[in-house]
Amino acid sequence: MTPADKKIFQVTEPLLGVYRPVEHIDNPTNNAPGAPDPQSIDKDFQPRATKEYVAVDPATSMKRYIGFSVKYMRDEINKAVAAGPGKDGYRHFGAALHVLEDYFAHSNFLELSLRKVGHSKVLPWTSPAAGKHRLPVVTGMFDSDDVIASTAGLIADTLFKVEWDFKATKPGERTKVDRIMLILLSEHSDPRLLASYQDFLVVRDTIAKIPGHQYLEGAMHYTLGMVANVYNFVYSSLIHLVGNSVDDQQILRIGDPNTNGSTDPTHSQLAKDHDNHPFHTLAASLAKVAVGQVGRAMAARWWGGDVSADPAAVAASFIVHPLDTNWQDAMVKEWAAKHPQQVLRGQSATEWEALEKAHKQETIDAINKTKKQSNDIWGYINKNYQSIFGTENQVRK
Repeated sequence: MTPADKKIFQVTEPLLGVYRPVEHIDNPTNNAPGAPDPQSIDKDFQPRATKEYVAVDPATSMKRYIGFSVKYMRDEINKAVAAGPGKDGYRHFGAALHVLEDYFAHSNFLELSLRKVGHSKVLPWTSPAAGKHRLPVVTGMFDSDDVIASTAGLIADTLFKVEWDFKATKPGERTKVDRIMLILLSEHSDPRLLASYQDFLVVRDTIAKIPGHQYLEGAMHYTLGMVANVYNFVYSSLIHLVGNSVDDQQILRIGDPNTNGSTDPTHSQLAKDHDNHPFHTLAASLAKVAVGQVGRAMAARWWGGDVSADPAAVAASFIVHPLDTNWQDAMVKEWAAKHPQQVLRGQSATEWEALEKAHKQETIDAINKTKKQSNDIWGYINKNYQSIFGTENQVRK
């Protein structure tokens, strides 16, 4: 790709835009007390969702907002058709396919499809609702923990790289990494995580007050184990663990939508993006079929000159209740036969609860282990300061 080509795909503020649930087929419900009208923050946000907008449509047994995402998807595909194969056409087509892919990854379409072919104990992640079918199709709503879960891996993999150049710490200094960690942990529903991390920073600050500490840190960095990389390992592990724990702890915090009468699960309770979700591979397989059919219809329109090809209609035909279509039945049945343990995992909310406790404890242990290591370093320095630096230690813990 040439520099000129890269400019074509440069991310700009207008192109990036703001988060709009309709573009991701997300449930826009916001139960936070006193939450402001999103459009008072930025006019490009969607307006506050009404009860009617997020209710189950009895005619389809699907959440009403899903229909608006289908309209957005169709509009984007039609824009792509009009633009033709090029940067604008591909961008609009990609935005549309994102909605289609998310239908399988972020809704309970798979769970209801598994129940349809005989696996009636698979959790639907919704309670019954009046309408055409007993259990509706729903997608997840975002809360602060879902933001953590959705960004955790990206943040960990992007920010916490191996550091080969030594950089001494300064007392009270909060790096970009520290600030991000504090923001993320302040949003997490378990206050112990933030408290443990703040304790770790206090110990780090104490060590950084030692005259000449940078020389010892530098020696340790280059000869005793790469201090910066130890920190980054802890940061990365912490964020990954917190992200992975979100869906489980939400069951304890806001209730289980399988039993509490709610049709509003959280995003993390449904999301199948991560490969540790029991239905991850099934979601990918169904999405691949749907995207393939839409792609062939678009190719017929773009390059085949077939004006009768309607990729928007093909895409919309996939976003229906699983009891109103059967294209997926054979695939779901075959997958379930080959993955009985994954089906079993999808039947148990207690498994998620156990994972939540283990993830959370592992996270706290990781922070506290590093805090202990920092304390041990301080103890060694405090005990041997004069022999190391040839002067009296002026800082006492």
